[in-house]
This record gives sequence, C-alpha cells and structure tokens, in this order.
Amino acid sequence: MNSSPNKISSGRQCWSIMSRNRILKFRTSFKQLTGTSIWIFAGLYFLVFSYQIRVPLTLSKFDPGPALLPKIMGALLLCGGLYTIAKAFIVKERKQQNVSGHCSKLLATAVFAYLLVLPVLGFHIATVIFGMFSMLIMRVKLYIALICTAAIVTLIHFIFITLFAIPLPGFSGF
Repeated sequence: MNSSPNKISSGRQCWSIMSRNRILKFRTSFKQLTGTSIWIFAGLYFLVFSYQIRVPLTLSKFDPGPALLPKIMGALLLCGGLYTIAKAFIVKERKQQNVSGHCSKLLATAVFAYLLVLPVLGFHIATVIFGMFSMLIMRVKLYIALICTAAIVTLIHFIFITLFAIPLPGFSGF
C-alpha cells in the first residue's frame, strides 16, 4: 500500500511537468507568431497601398514608377513572415537562448542611439559604428563584421550618392 500513493504522486508530477512543457511551447510559439504577424501585416500594408500610388504621365514605359519599391518591400516582408511561420511549425524543439533577451535590448538601444547620432556624425561614420556594434552583439567575427559593414556602407553610398544623386546626412561636428 505504500507504493500506491507514491505512484499517484509521481503520476501527478509527471502530468504537471508535461502540462508545463506544453504551456511553455505554446507561449514560445505564440510569441514567435506574434512577431511574425507584424512582418505579415507590414507586408500586406505595403502591397495593398502600393497599388494606390499613381504613375506620373511623364513616366517612360521602361520606368517601373514609384510603386515598385513598396511592392518589393511588401513582397519581401510577406515572404519573410510566411517563411518564419513555416519554420516555426516544422521545427518542433527550439533551443532556449538565455542571451537573446539581453541582445534584443542592446540592439534596440543601438538602433535608437544610431537614429540620434546620425544627424551629428553623418551617415558613413554612424553606420560603420552601428554596423560593427550590432554585428559584434550578434557574435559575428570581427573581420566578417568589418567586411560586411564596409560593403553595406559602400553599396548604399554608391546607390544613393553616385547613382541617384541623393545626399546622405553628413558630418556636422560636435
């Protein structure tokens, strides 16, 4: 008779642990689906409202017009959201990362600081600092972070300044 209460209590403990695991899996998937729904909502927003952008009459037939960029961004955001949802359903177990919450806060702070120092330091300097800092937070090797940051700054400089003649924020001093 002594073994019967132990079996019942161990069965309850097992059921309790299984219930906790289910709740944690549900919370994790709910958080991931919430973040993904933001991607999907933004993608749908860009796609829907890009069709309301009118094409100027003076536009040549080879020019895609001003609605092309919102359509591309909407499609990319929508594809990214759908990919993340598919990945969440395919991958059954996720490894919990204790550092992810801290890294997210640091990245959010870095983005906010980048927006504040951009007018003061200018695009090139602020973007190099932000790119290096954010990649080092995500544990990217130093030489890869340096190469990627330099490539991104060079590409954006070429596209905006050289190709489209759109000025980027410059260094205004301290």
